[in-house]
Amino acid sequence: MNPTDETTDELLPTWDWPLPPAAIPLAEPMLAEDPPMALPVAEPVEVEPVEPVHPPAPATIPCPVCQSPHVGKNPYCLDCGYYFSPTELTIATAVPAAPPAPTVRLQDRFEVGAKVGERRGVERFHGVDCAAAPPVPVWIVRQSLPPAAIAEPVVETPPVVENALDEEEILPGFDDFPSAESMHTAILPVRPGWPSIAWEKGLLHALDHPALPRVVASFDENDFEYLIEEIPTGRVLWDAWDDPASRSEERFGWLAQVAEVLHTLHLSNVILEGVRPDIVVVAPDGQARLTDLSDLLPLPLPGDAPVRGTLYTAPELTTGNGQADARADLYSFGAMMYALHVGRELTDTDFDKPGQPKPFIPRFPDIHPAFGRLITKTFRKEVISRFPSDEAGKEDATGFTELIRTLTVLRRTYDNVRMEIASWTTTGIVR
Repeated sequence: MNPTDETTDELLPTWDWPLPPAAIPLAEPMLAEDPPMALPVAEPVEVEPVEPVHPPAPATIPCPVCQSPHVGKNPYCLDCGYYFSPTELTIATAVPAAPPAPTVRLQDRFEVGAKVGERRGVERFHGVDCAAAPPVPVWIVRQSLPPAAIAEPVVETPPVVENALDEEEILPGFDDFPSAESMHTAILPVRPGWPSIAWEKGLLHALDHPALPRVVASFDENDFEYLIEEIPTGRVLWDAWDDPASRSEERFGWLAQVAEVLHTLHLSNVILEGVRPDIVVVAPDGQARLTDLSDLLPLPLPGDAPVRGTLYTAPELTTGNGQADARADLYSFGAMMYALHVGRELTDTDFDKPGQPKPFIPRFPDIHPAFGRLITKTFRKEVISRFPSDEAGKEDATGFTELIRTLTVLRRTYDNVRMEIASWTTTGIVR
């Protein structure tokens, strides 16, 4: 087909047609004399440089063979293959301790130290009494203050008008019962719940025993309630018992004093879960004193009471059946005497199974009979086999009265030796 044909002109459009009214106008070209449009420039802002916080780098040690530094947690040197010892690896992978926290001082007097433990919101810290000269260590017990109670409206009771007796009536009749309005009943104060600072503070004030720590101060500060207790000073029972200069009269005298303070706690329905040699000190005046009361438990023991469950804890306390009584302290007291006798802390090797100590006399057949009976009547799982005996149980069901008497007898007789020799004939005795 020839492009000049008329049919071709009809098929191909021409570009001379006017634009439709809805067409978008083209942008006009920018002339050379127009200045170029400048973009807005933000004002410079000074930014303080922030130093990056890097975690403390672990320590490192050089290889003793090639002096190359230890890298990562590899147990060997990457350069020469030397194997580091466990001690060297501990030093190489140790992370430097964080800087100490700022010291907190209460009442501008008591410095709060490391936290020792917590039991249901009652926290116990090491502390220092800076007001003493020189400063002395103390216990700092802390508990959050309860929310303020809503004041209830007080309803005024109208005064009771008593009927005046007739002048002719000399003696009142016994047939007339007093009205309910004239009878007033005194409401006893509710004993603070355990565990709480009020409970422990009231116990120490009520007993006021020389073997217990005394209360130094109590106050409220920053939504917390605080109780400051002294830490009795003296020789730890471990050292006093092992001292060659200590006589049996002194040793069993200290044990008798510990038994007496435990028996005093029983009068307030309180037991001490773990009686250990490290929480007993002998003061310069010879008085044995308890240094830590964090293991105090009430009687009857609540089913959900938190118990530490150490080797000195009576097995009935860990079962949680609510059957524990004051005789649980007999087990703990016997465990302390056993540890003092063997000269070390208790271990799993001293038990046949948890809560079941190995028989004492078969392990130590040459022990003093009275001391052997003392251990077997305290440090055993069966509660019924502990003190008291049938006759002594009529006087004191806790068994501590009989325990104190036994310790008193041992004070007099433990150092005395009596040899009993028997024979069929006098010739055998001479031999």
